[in-house]
Amino acid sequence: MRFLLAVAALLAIFSFAGCGKKSLTKKETRAITAEIVDAAQKITARKSEIAIRPEPQPGASGGASAPLVADSVFVTLSDSSQLAALRQSLGDIARHFAPDSPVLGGRDPGLTAEAWFRADHMTYAYGVHIGVVRVDPETGYVAVERFLIAYDIGRAINPMMAGGQLAGGFAQGLGGALCEEFVYDARGEPLCTTLAYYALPNAGDVPPVEILLTEDAPSPLNPLGIKSVGEGGITGVGAALAAAIDDALGIPGAVTQLPATPQRIRTILRAARDRKGG
Repeated sequence: MRFLLAVAALLAIFSFAGCGKKSLTKKETRAITAEIVDAAQKITARKSEIAIRPEPQPGASGGASAPLVADSVFVTLSDSSQLAALRQSLGDIARHFAPDSPVLGGRDPGLTAEAWFRADHMTYAYGVHIGVVRVDPETGYVAVERFLIAYDIGRAINPMMAGGQLAGGFAQGLGGALCEEFVYDARGEPLCTTLAYYALPNAGDVPPVEILLTEDAPSPLNPLGIKSVGEGGITGVGAALAAAIDDALGIPGAVTQLPATPQRIRTILRAARDRKGG
């Protein structure tokens, strides 16, 4: 059995908002950008309302522990390093803001903050998709051997989650490129009413995707420098795989419709043979 192997790369520039799929405009749109910075600053300011400070003790000398007081809460620490650790613990400060805290006084409970961010312009993320496919010319089946997504997201708040979004997006994009399709009859009635007729890629169809995240170009449009990420895993897959199939078949521009199902690949190959006279 003869297989056709090809590699294709697609460089794509994606125009996305700083958060999610919708563009951020001058409307009061909630975004995970400056609001995180603003909220963190508010929390920092709020925690200073309950300050933990040394309380001088008459007669204390030598290696005696220095008692500390947070309003009416007394803590005993043995050295300055423990004091620094206590000052840096938001968890301890948050406990002082609990509704039943004896030191809450007239303050509002809870160590929380909320902030809003408004963006004037979309952010622009960009990446590259590289696919390696194997085509069986007898059956028309397309197997994806390898796939790489390289993507600059400005700044990765959670690199593992960002990589997972791209990997999941690739699986969805692969389904749309090779098998998933809504089909209707002449009267407009759907024919793919169950998963027996609507083909989904299974675990054997989806290869491990190689992902390269870069942070070389943080966005200047928000304080965190972030860009969108999840959509980039989907949008470039179809074009990259279509180009790889074209190269494998040796017919530039052969794939003009997705998904590139085995039936369509065989139709392309039959047409090519007919043009060559059988």
